[in-house]
Amino acid sequence: MNIDDLKDKIKKLNYAKEAVEYVLHYISEAEGYCSQVGVEGSHHGEMEYEDVLCRIEDELSEIENALEQLGVTL
Repeated sequence: MNIDDLKDKIKKLNYAKEAVEYVLHYISEAEGYCSQVGVEGSHHGEMEYEDVLCRIEDELSEIENALEQLGVTL
């Protein structure tokens, strides 16, 4: 992978991160509405997407650190 490919991957990972953050927000909102009407939501979805968010953030950090070591600014 060349530097431009890594920069493109960072951009895509940031889009994915933003989408997952939206998912987590709406899961929380949905659970709030469900609890108001006595319907039990699922905590598994939130846990799964929190894990996905961590993996995205880890990959972003790895790429950013590698580029930083090469002296590449983003």
